[in-house]
Amino acid sequence: MRLIAVLASAMLLAAACHSTTRPSRPVPEGRDPYLILASELEASPRANLYDAVWELRPRWFTRSGRGGSNEVYVYLEDRILGTAGTLRRFQTGLISEVRYLSPTEAQVRFGQNNRGRAAIVVALARQ
Repeated sequence: MRLIAVLASAMLLAAACHSTTRPSRPVPEGRDPYLILASELEASPRANLYDAVWELRPRWFTRSGRGGSNEVYVYLEDRILGTAGTLRRFQTGLISEVRYLSPTEAQVRFGQNNRGRAAIVVALARQ
């Protein structure tokens, strides 16, 4: 009887730890879910970077940081620009890559000023 109780507890624990959420739009196979390259941006019909990222990686905008904040910070290379809305300033043709950093990765890279939020890092194409 004790063995059955232990096995049942283990099964419940395993089921509770298993995530059942799936991405709203899965990233096509072979593409990095945390990186968008210029080639992928060029294939998007969207003119500004906000709309392109929303189309290609919508989950970047919905992952929450510490304290439940859904707002990500946007960095141009290593300089903070603001929140996600600042991506509208960029035309997709001027970008070499866009990278998503988790709140932990962003905190390590950008320090305490990041306030535990996720980050989107934009790199301009060199001309």
